Amino acid sequence: MTFAEVENKDPGQHQRWLDKHGFKPDAAGAFPIDRFEGKVAVGAEKMLENIRINVSNGWYEPLYDHPYDERTFVMCCGGPSLGEHLVEIGQKAAQPERYLVVCSNMTGAYLREHGIVPHVQFILDPQEKKRRDVENASSEVQYWINVACDPAVFRTLQEQGIKPYGYLADFDAEGKAIKAVRESMLPGQGMMAIQGGSMAGLRAINLADAKGFRKMEFYGFDATARIHGERAQLYAYDKKRGEAIIEVQCDRCPARFDTTLILQLQVNEFLTWRMNMPWMDMQIIGGGLIAHSLGHAREAEARHPSAKYRYTKAYKHLQKELHDGGDYGHAGQQFIPTIFHAVAQLAKRHGAVSVLDYGSASGNTMKKVREHLWLPPNVEDRCYDPFVEQFAAEPEPADFVICTDVLEHVEPQCIHAVLDHIQALTRRIAFFSISLVLAKKTLSDGRNAHINLPGVEFWLKEMKRRFVVSEAKVTTEYVLVIAQAIEDVKETLRGRNGA
Repeated sequence: MTFAEVENKDPGQHQRWLDKHGFKPDAAGAFPIDRFEGKVAVGAEKMLENIRINVSNGWYEPLYDHPYDERTFVMCCGGPSLGEHLVEIGQKAAQPERYLVVCSNMTGAYLREHGIVPHVQFILDPQEKKRRDVENASSEVQYWINVACDPAVFRTLQEQGIKPYGYLADFDAEGKAIKAVRESMLPGQGMMAIQGGSMAGLRAINLADAKGFRKMEFYGFDATARIHGERAQLYAYDKKRGEAIIEVQCDRCPARFDTTLILQLQVNEFLTWRMNMPWMDMQIIGGGLIAHSLGHAREAEARHPSAKYRYTKAYKHLQKELHDGGDYGHAGQQFIPTIFHAVAQLAKRHGAVSVLDYGSASGNTMKKVREHLWLPPNVEDRCYDPFVEQFAAEPEPADFVICTDVLEHVEPQCIHAVLDHIQALTRRIAFFSISLVLAKKTLSDGRNAHINLPGVEFWLKEMKRRFVVSEAKVTTEYVLVIAQAIEDVKETLRGRNGA
């Protein structure tokens, strides 16, 4: 086992490490780790060159994204606690119908040394030395290799008769990496692209998301060193790290952890990524700083639950005033072709189709669809609007739910309850049009009628939490989303697989 020194007394070595990784203290002498990006070991031009070589030579099968996978993505990182969970990881590796066991870099060899054959080993890092992590590859493992990796990684696998899967871990905000892929690719080819980076445990979240997973388990994702006398263990296996060990105290309780500046950064990033990807259910197994911080985050969320009601009595009164004034509920009519096409496709696939206009106002949207375009006789449509007496009854689930010019009118504290309601009512497809701009109308209390304008990112995040988003289009005025119910996706995939 390799250990790092807990305390290095050579100030010159400390400074060399700080300079190498770009750490600079602020005016108060503190290191702002929230803005630390880390040293780029391989420059952008070299990575672009790698892409051109790897893609043009076709040393891989393209890896493509996937709409949904109901299994659990099990990410095995190299932290010290990994070695304490090998039995259960092995049990999960023996159940590929329920779990996809994934690792990166040196962790693959460690697992196999302990009798566990992971389903996937991925490499992100573009350094040439990463070839060592695949020198004793297994034909039982899928290798997912970033096309920005050094060509030596692909050649090393090729020499062993293994053809990996290629994808792009993007690293360039200007689009140069994607352009390099396209220019080097044969006609008709493609591949999956994810956000790039070198921290494998974090970037595994993007891989899992792109492959359609909603559930993740992390092993060995500790961000914590284990102290043995004057030495510190940072990995379950022999691997050196150059930075100094520091002790940090939790800002919410007395707990203390031995870690490093870079590993502490992973905690901050993990919590941010989890917040930005709420559709991913992520569990940390094995303890450590990340698991501890996640526990506090969940405690804070439990103290601020979303409202269970879909509207308040006071707001219902305001909305009834607005509805009674007439000239309300026409926005959905501009999407008649989209609605018709979706209904026709569902009728073709499933025969009888039920349609629910959620937040229908006067119910004109489906009336206009029927007036302008022919619908099969086996299409039944109905309306729901709690602020219109004739449509206020609780609705039954429907195959196709349309929700046009509605969500921007929902009280912010109620939006999660409304979206959950729509999710529960959608058997197959939901279509949303959500305004991003202020309305021409005002409520009687003086507020603009569009009281809920959190922005595109919020809407897409909340849609993906509840559905599989098939298509999303953003204009200056609207975000349009076609979303598929998760259960319908499962049914479709089972049909394709013959299950």
